[in-house]
Amino acid sequence: MRKTLLLTLLIGLFAAHSALAQRGPGGRFDNFQEAMETANDSLIAKLDLTAEQVPAVRAILAARTDSLMALRPRPGEGRGQFQAMRAKREEINKETEIALSALLSEEQMATYREVMREQSRSTRQQRPRRGNGQRGF
Repeated sequence: MRKTLLLTLLIGLFAAHSALAQRGPGGRFDNFQEAMETANDSLIAKLDLTAEQVPAVRAILAARTDSLMALRPRPGEGRGQFQAMRAKREEINKETEIALSALLSEEQMATYREVMREQSRSTRQQRPRRGNGQRGF
């Protein structure tokens, strides 16, 4: 009886750990690239693309993801370059918007811009506040 209970508990813990490996606490992704790919898939669904637009838009968004991944600091690297990283991120976003504007209709571009604004708002709300004594809990 005791062995069965212990085995059941271990299997449950393993299953829970496997589930949390994909998404961390609060439903957040532990893997930045996976989160970006999920966001890209969601964006593509919202843009109501034609069959011809899908591969080109996917390629542009994948290039954006790769560029943003390259900006992320490596473990042990200083994070003191925030302003430079922010400027580069804004440049990547602008280049992406220019590339997409050549493929998308005005309505699709309006949807793209709204989704980007919403993602930005959501990201800002998830970050802990700093500088005002709050710890973000």
